[in-house]
Amino acid sequence: MASARRSPSSRARSIPAVVLSGLFELKDVGSGDGTPIVATIIATVFAFIFGYLTIAFLLRYLARHTLALFGVYRIVFGLVIFGLVLTDTIS
Repeated sequence: MASARRSPSSRARSIPAVVLSGLFELKDVGSGDGTPIVATIIATVFAFIFGYLTIAFLLRYLARHTLALFGVYRIVFGLVIFGLVLTDTIS
């Protein structure tokens, strides 16, 4: 349970990297063939809201459940991909 108490600080440490990468790309917004500024603002707000809600949901889920369902999903998905590669459906 000690790791759950440390998780907010680890999440907070990733915020500067995300913000700085966004600021770096901000120079292209609204210029020439770039994305219009209003669309960028709307997309950013929605991405923040849904990202926050998704992380909150996953943290609550993981506090009450194991990763067994995720493990089963990954194994099944891996077998499907392996089968598709073997049958040359994908390469």
